[in-house]
Amino acid sequence: ISWTVLDKYIKKYNKLSKDYSEKEIEELGIIMGDPNFYAYFTVFQDKKLIFLEDERESTKNAFITAGIQVSDGLSGINWVKKYLDVLKATPEILQSEAYFIVDADKGKKEIKNHIEAMKETKDKNGFKKLQYDNNNIFIILLPENKAVEYLFEEYDNHLEECISNIWNSDFSIKNETPSNLCRVVGKARVQSASIKTNTNAIDLISNEQDVKDLFWRKVDSNGYKISSDNIKTLKALL
Repeated sequence: ISWTVLDKYIKKYNKLSKDYSEKEIEELGIIMGDPNFYAYFTVFQDKKLIFLEDERESTKNAFITAGIQVSDGLSGINWVKKYLDVLKATPEILQSEAYFIVDADKGKKEIKNHIEAMKETKDKNGFKKLQYDNNNIFIILLPENKAVEYLFEEYDNHLEECISNIWNSDFSIKNETPSNLCRVVGKARVQSASIKTNTNAIDLISNEQDVKDLFWRKVDSNGYKISSDNIKTLKALL
């Protein structure tokens, strides 16, 4: 399919869908007044598509370094939903298989309708592969209550370090806490009565953005890689 863009009746672009840049696609979406326009263009490719819920370059690079050729990182679960909505409505535009690697934390409720409409085709080490009937649309769901950070072996140690920076041994909050954990410390103060054990603390902080942001800085600076076991599992599902 070729798209022609006119500006004051003069031809501005005339090229195939695959030849448009990201900036040009966004411009087309504005012209068309269609928020799904970027999704149409992105999925119209003749190769396997692998999308991440997380748009960070660090996340995408971690997968690519491990040998998983990610097509794009999306801006959160709402964008995953947008892509799934487009593909479910117009599956004929899909030229190959499309996979969405999705966290199994609280955000997955945003695509609950899609998850419930799909069938589970494989379960491996807690990772679930879901598929629409007679369709090449797939979701790879991470283990229950886990986000992409858990694919790294170092994340558990990072959580323990954050806990030691926020709480004393009796789980009273320390007088001085790191400024880069201020939001999660605020949440810890509100819920202080319910934090009695290490497990309580991990449950509270593990999916908080402060904690995740700090971890991704470590990924960049220390060169952390997704664990080989998790990569092996993901490759078996893709």
